[in-house]
Amino acid sequence: SYNTVTGIAVDGFRGFEAAVNNGGDFMDGLKGATGEAVKGYITSKALSYGAGKISSAYARPNGPLPDLDNPGARKSSTSPAAKTSTSPAAKSGSPAAKSGTSPDAPTQVRAKGKPAIDADDFKRPLSQQEMAVYREQVADGRIRVTSYKKTYEKLEAARQAGAPPSEIKKILVELDDRSAKIHSSPQAKMMMKTLQKDPKNLDLIKRYSNSMDRVHQKVEKRYQQEMDERGWSREELEAIRNRPDPADLQRAREKQARGETVQPEDLLGSKTVNMDYDAGRKARTGPDGRTLPPVKNGEPTSVEAWHTDAQQAWEKAFHAETGQNAAHSWENITHSKVGDAYADLNVLQKNGILHANKAWAGQTADVTYFKGEHIRQSPEFQKVEKYVEIARGTAKDYRTKMNPLMESKKPQPGTASHEAWQKHKNYWDSVNGVMEQMGTGRKDPMTADREIREITGGKSLLEVTFDLRNFMESLMKL
Repeated sequence: SYNTVTGIAVDGFRGFEAAVNNGGDFMDGLKGATGEAVKGYITSKALSYGAGKISSAYARPNGPLPDLDNPGARKSSTSPAAKTSTSPAAKSGSPAAKSGTSPDAPTQVRAKGKPAIDADDFKRPLSQQEMAVYREQVADGRIRVTSYKKTYEKLEAARQAGAPPSEIKKILVELDDRSAKIHSSPQAKMMMKTLQKDPKNLDLIKRYSNSMDRVHQKVEKRYQQEMDERGWSREELEAIRNRPDPADLQRAREKQARGETVQPEDLLGSKTVNMDYDAGRKARTGPDGRTLPPVKNGEPTSVEAWHTDAQQAWEKAFHAETGQNAAHSWENITHSKVGDAYADLNVLQKNGILHANKAWAGQTADVTYFKGEHIRQSPEFQKVEKYVEIARGTAKDYRTKMNPLMESKKPQPGTASHEAWQKHKNYWDSVNGVMEQMGTGRKDPMTADREIREITGGKSLLEVTFDLRNFMESLMKL
């Protein structure tokens, strides 16, 4: 039978080679690939619908993605991704969109309740005015990091001086406050990620990670109280994160002991700087082995209903504990049907994409685009912030998923297929290089935006993410 994504891959390569063989340049080849792939996609969708199969829109974990079939279309107000939090934390305004004078009492740049920028406007190049706001955010992030470092140094000095436990505890409370302020600023977190690449900062980063663990423990205590008041039975939460193999950490330590060169981040294990925090309901099973549903006021309730209340309760608890905006800190309660949750957990493992379930290829690829589309529609973030985060996330998915897939599908050298493959590889490596530099703060966003448009023939970052999503799905099914 005709397979959608296999068809996309075959048609895409066929269109690419045809355009190039007819004298076109690489951009003509890409247009040919896209055109043929889209034809195959539409044909397959029509056949699939006629055969009575479930539409991929309903197979996705969180309903239809607003722009998946037309990334330039204007959004419906009922789009799942367009929904924003109404909790007190979410209403408090973006803490990173502030002046750079003080992280403790910043002033708001964006008006409350302003709707997210629309898709057509988002695709235009960045402006100097938008860059000015971003520079303020970077300055504010630098203040937050400096404040944390000073408190860390004060803590170390107090410990070395043999300060009493009461004094140490007081400084730890201050350190947790400084850590939460960093966590609420994407710019500050990127600066911390840069610091963790330097061996001399390993303890500073570990202290930050431990500090955020303490913050989240206190937030969860408030959260459980809030959920109790709402009538929910107690559900334990567990953090969801990519956990390194303990054996890798042990090998890194052994290499260091032998005097060999080791990447500093390899010595941190799980004690690294995280851009977000995701926690999910810890599954409970009954005597029959089946998963038990959440319970509200004594009645079994859907996990979706639980999730709605849980997210609101978590945001309220986070704001009450830290004074920071949970949405701008990327604090999420999640479950398997949320759009940015992978149904195939294999892909979360190191090189797991190479062993991914092909039946979930579309959903796995959807997650990459969903995250970009979701951040685009988030009113808590300014436009340049959104561009930088989309670049960071898309570059990460290229590095950990699409690039390994491309390498695994490398044709035999000297063949026409290899030549086409190499052109695709060169193209994506070039795009990814710019995205990675933008996402890590090593390249000015306006310059990076211009370079991406030059490489891609005028495409915006979100359109590039959409292309990557399609090619990744194709490669998973080849």
